[in-house]
Amino acid sequence: MSDVVLPLVGPREAGERPVLGFTCYPELRPFSTGTGDLNLVCGGCRFVLVAGSTGSAERPAMLIRCPSCGCYNDPVPAAS
Repeated sequence: MSDVVLPLVGPREAGERPVLGFTCYPELRPFSTGTGDLNLVCGGCRFVLVAGSTGSAERPAMLIRCPSCGCYNDPVPAAS
């Protein structure tokens, strides 16, 4: 399994983009788990945000707020 470290975005840079995040679970766990071979991990603390993603899976356009450290992560790959 390979880890993809997501780039961080500051709260001001986030602008009007929606944010995926939750604080209602007593234990920390990934937002989703799949059968792929990629983990999307927080750029701040390396917490696994999405486990088992596939390389061809469409990533959400929203930012992901890490439940472990609170950093805002951008899952959309940078245009090359």
